[in-house]
Amino acid sequence: MKRSKLVFALLGGAFVVVVVVFMRSPPRMNKSIVAIQDAPKATNILNVPVTLTNTARAANARSKIRKRASEFSDEEKRQFSADFEKTYRPRILNWCSNYDGRVPFSPDEISADKLAERFSNGSAYSEYVFVVDGITVGLRESKDAVRVDYLNDPKQTRKMAELPNTGEPPIVSNPIDRAEIARLLEAEGGKRFSPFDIRMKQSGFSGGLNGGVLVSIGGDPKNEASHEYDLVFGPDGKLAYYLRGR
Repeated sequence: MKRSKLVFALLGGAFVVVVVVFMRSPPRMNKSIVAIQDAPKATNILNVPVTLTNTARAANARSKIRKRASEFSDEEKRQFSADFEKTYRPRILNWCSNYDGRVPFSPDEISADKLAERFSNGSAYSEYVFVVDGITVGLRESKDAVRVDYLNDPKQTRKMAELPNTGEPPIVSNPIDRAEIARLLEAEGGKRFSPFDIRMKQSGFSGGLNGGVLVSIGGDPKNEASHEYDLVFGPDGKLAYYLRGR
């Protein structure tokens, strides 16, 4: 009997240890589709697991992933300004030129002082987040490319979370057609998408952004993470949301 009690006590103690270890383990950050929001979060655009168990060390690791522009050292500010003029600004202007007339801000408004924060896991990957007149623009820098990969105009995308206006029927016409979308994407990335790869849905059926259109391009229609692009155009034909997945 005493031996049985001892066995049960040991098993119970082991269970408690496992639970405690599990609860103390920090969460892993997984890459996923960036949700419609005012600004990207580190958990949306990075795939850097935090495995440190010491709280202070884990906090220090997270601080290296995300850094606000206001926290840059004088040397970091100098280096960023130089990189911005040499590389980042030309890439952003080229992207704006490609979507001429469909970008919800003036390209001239992009400047180094519009940087809000940077997400980085080292030299392999960085995401620079700019805010221009309330509009978030993300620029991705990796070893193989520097390109705009994110835009969110919250004045438009917030309407998507509202109930459809029951006082007026959904607008079934689109502010942009498939042929124009295919042309824009080919000019940007060099790939020609077939009409079957460009899936469109009028936004007035699902929310308050009546007259706009939701567009997903490439990948598996049933798997959002596989999409090559996700776009939202407002009733005025301008981009309200842009996410380049690959």
